[in-house]
Amino acid sequence: MPEIIDFHMHFMTQGTWEEFAKRRLASDVARQHSEKKLKIGGNESIVLPESAAQAAQWWLEHLDKNGVAAGGFMSGMPENQTFYDFLSKSNRFIGYTWLKATDPDAPQVLEREVKAGMRCVKLYPPSQQFHLNDRAAWPFYEMAARLDVPILIHMGITMGYQADLKYGNPLDLHAAARDFPDVTFVVAHFGAGFLRECLMLAYQLENVSFDSSGSNMWMKYLPYPITLEDVFRKVIDVAGARRILYGSDSTVFPRGYRTQVLQEQLAVLDRLDLSAEDKALILGGNARRLLKLETKYAVEVASRG
Repeated sequence: MPEIIDFHMHFMTQGTWEEFAKRRLASDVARQHSEKKLKIGGNESIVLPESAAQAAQWWLEHLDKNGVAAGGFMSGMPENQTFYDFLSKSNRFIGYTWLKATDPDAPQVLEREVKAGMRCVKLYPPSQQFHLNDRAAWPFYEMAARLDVPILIHMGITMGYQADLKYGNPLDLHAAARDFPDVTFVVAHFGAGFLRECLMLAYQLENVSFDSSGSNMWMKYLPYPITLEDVFRKVIDVAGARRILYGSDSTVFPRGYRTQVLQEQLAVLDRLDLSAEDKALILGGNARRLLKLETKYAVEVASRG
């Protein structure tokens, strides 16, 4: 089995959730909406770790159970000491910061975060309500280019209370990716409903990649039938295996690691006519390259499923 590095995971403790809610969910309606979102997936209740140490223990157990070597974890806010403490518990935890590209201080915060050990930055235009082609974001992209840090972007549909889909079209990325060819932009969830636009971007811009994270339920909302195998085939045909990164979008407990997502994507990759090299790139090699990982991880694999 090739090395598996999950490019798309989320970090959350009880304390960081409360801080996030205080900062970004000012109204009771917003808080209730977001708490409901967390419970999607059949969980009657959400159990969050009480500390960075407990989160580390839980996630290491889940990574081992699923044979996952390492995970890229996103903090819901920058310069988060609890998140730093979590990352310090294991080199199998890879840190991503979370910024709004048009904020005037975003370049400086990104520089500090990279110095603190962050290896990627997450943008969320539909929720943060900004356009990726807003020229106010150009200083941020310039900093990302100078620091050689990849940018992960959630485009397309989202269930966040603050979401506004007018900011969700991946074509907004075209001008930025064109003007900053040395920055690798990774569109999450295959564009979360904007597959056609993602394929256009992939055709025109070699510095645009995609992650496969989550259940990809957006396929249900398209006006034509399509399977996850179809999606992989299309993206591989246009972008190649070197520009696809496996992700689970694992977030909360008791669900923990999204084993079903991993199993489904492993089954899809097995059905595709891929070389062993291309399969290894998707499952972990591309993440290792983009995140500049040198460590070889010791994984205690219990079982999958």
